[in-house]
Amino acid sequence: MKLQIGVLLLLFSGSLYSAELVLKNGKILKVDAEFGQASALVVDNGRIVAIGDESDVASHINTGTQVVYTAAILPTVVAQANWQH
Repeated sequence: MKLQIGVLLLLFSGSLYSAELVLKNGKILKVDAEFGQASALVVDNGRIVAIGDESDVASHINTGTQVVYTAAILPTVVAQANWQH
């Protein structure tokens, strides 16, 4: 039974990890301990769910995924201030 479930998960793994947006072919600057770079990023439900190279994100792409080829992505911080006068 475990083998059958494992095979079923492998068959449907592409749809389990599909995302709404994939940014590819760019320079993505990561804000991590190494300040590394990646070439692809996956967004689902408004959140970044994966980052890496194009082979890392390939399993997230299906027919409903918007794929954007980009040049560079820089991290930003959006701070909301509630000033009371």
